[in-house]
Amino acid sequence: MRAFSADVLRKSALLPSRLVRMNSELLLLGLLAAFATLALLLHWPLRSRLPSIYELVFQYLVPFLTFFSKAMVIAFVILLWRWTLPRLRVDQLMSVCWKYMIPLGFVCLVGQGFWLCLFNP
Repeated sequence: MRAFSADVLRKSALLPSRLVRMNSELLLLGLLAAFATLALLLHWPLRSRLPSIYELVFQYLVPFLTFFSKAMVIAFVILLWRWTLPRLRVDQLMSVCWKYMIPLGFVCLVGQGFWLCLFNP
């Protein structure tokens, strides 16, 4: 009976290592959404000027809720984007890089050089 319980425990989905691996993607998604909110959307307040009575009560709650709502919107957009687009293999990504991205980068570099030579006083 002891060996059976060890096998069940070993194959269980509730082991901490499996929980960490399963939840690490969600944790990274939350961190990415929070960082994007801090970097891109922090200076766009979503609230109007509060009356002076409610200012002390909502001084910390409203900014936290606006930050959290912005982070959740960004996380939803990231999840929607990941679920909508197909997954690409490594050889497909390398093909796109070598066939399109590197020549486009060289064209942009040469174009920038011509632009600076022609229009720079």
